[in-house]
Amino acid sequence: MTDLKKLADQLGNLTVLEAAELTKMLEEEWGVSAAAPVAVAAGPAMTAAEAEPVEEKTEFQLILKDVGPKKIDVIKAIRQVTTLGLKDAKDLAETAGAKILDGAGARELEPSLLPGVVGAVLFPDDAHVIPDRFVRGLARLAEAGGVRVQTDTEVLGFRTRGRRIVAVETTRGDVEADDVVLAAGSWSPGLGRALGLDLPIQPAKGYSVTYARPADGPRIPLMLGEAKAGVTPMGEMLRFAGTLELAGLDFSINRRRVNAIVRSAGQYVRGVDQLRMLEIWRGLRPCTPDGLPLLGRSERIENLVLATGHAMIGVSLGPITGKLVAQLCAREPLAIDLGLLRPERFS
Repeated sequence: MTDLKKLADQLGNLTVLEAAELTKMLEEEWGVSAAAPVAVAAGPAMTAAEAEPVEEKTEFQLILKDVGPKKIDVIKAIRQVTTLGLKDAKDLAETAGAKILDGAGARELEPSLLPGVVGAVLFPDDAHVIPDRFVRGLARLAEAGGVRVQTDTEVLGFRTRGRRIVAVETTRGDVEADDVVLAAGSWSPGLGRALGLDLPIQPAKGYSVTYARPADGPRIPLMLGEAKAGVTPMGEMLRFAGTLELAGLDFSINRRRVNAIVRSAGQYVRGVDQLRMLEIWRGLRPCTPDGLPLLGRSERIENLVLATGHAMIGVSLGPITGKLVAQLCAREPLAIDLGLLRPERFS
């Protein structure tokens, strides 16, 4: 700690936070638990008066995505009071071929936004789905095409012969197949071990809180950048979601994290404290060390295809993953090179 304070003095204009101060800040602002004692040197908070001129003296800059009047938009906000934040937004907009809005334009598009929004960037080609309805819809289409969907069935293990899987052992009997696809998300490592595979996937727990959506509630999805949280209107429901908690295969609910999500949404959206709660939910996202999924044929098991480790963007990557898995199983040319996604790249 003494060395850190000396470094802060040498660099100038820095503040040293004791472990207790940092822990309090993390828990109150983000709902994050700091398990180990740490100390951090941080720059001072900048007031609007000290900052470079901006359109409005507020601490929020908004980045917003729009895909047209009949589709769905996404908003992303970054806490910033200087023109540097607006410059970053403009750079992002140029990269994505988007358009910049001022605060008034953002609120005109999404009236539920609070007055502290100083600017927005509109991005094309983004959309959202209601996840459970999407999955059920896919299942219905698959069944209509002749696929047998076997629900309430747990995989217990595998029967193998040499370097091939002969059958998948389940709670409803053995299932034989020419090819087996391991796509079990955060549960993939346990199944992989039964086949001698070491799959470095860590479950990352995320939470959502679903409310009855008021008539004047958000009409388009919002991604709150610095809060790492999302606000998604889903018909008659409104869902807040976020956080990343590394706690293994643990489904307990950390109310502090849940409260942090709701609190962060209230910094952007009107009337959060008046909403009627319907459900608190949690789920496990399968994360790999490099952030890329494990996708491809196993080098150890000849007829095994792995498709797992998609982290927080499983729904987004689902369609292209399904296409690639189908091409792998059919021995067809692949749409893209899977070299960077090789399942055993960490072995």
